[in-house]
Amino acid sequence: MATRRFERFEYNRNTGKSEYAHTYTIAIYPGNNDIITITRDGKYKTVKVVECSEYCFKLQKTQIKAIGGATGLFEFIDKHLTEKFAECWAYQIMDHAIDVMKEAAKWLTAL
Repeated sequence: MATRRFERFEYNRNTGKSEYAHTYTIAIYPGNNDIITITRDGKYKTVKVVECSEYCFKLQKTQIKAIGGATGLFEFIDKHLTEKFAECWAYQIMDHAIDVMKEAAKWLTAL
C-alpha cells in the first residue's frame, strides 16, 4: 500500500499568519487500480477511480475519472501537493471525495 500524508495550512487575514486547517491522507492498494482511500481529519472514504485517457481527472458523484486510474490520480495529487501554488487542484479532489462522493461499493473495497 502506498500512502501519503499532508497538512493543509490556510492564511488567516486577521492574524496575518498561516494556520493549520486539515490533515489529509491518501492511500492506494497494490494490484487494485480501481479504488483510492482519502482521509481528512479522521473522516475517510474509499472511492472508485476509473481509468480514462480523456481527462487528467474528472470529478463525479460516484467515481473519479483519471489518467492512469487510482495510481495516476495518486501520483497527480502527490505531485501537485509538492509544487507551490498547484496544491489547490489536489485539495479540490480530496475535498470533493470527502464531501460529495458516495462510498465505493462494498464488494469493490473488499478486494
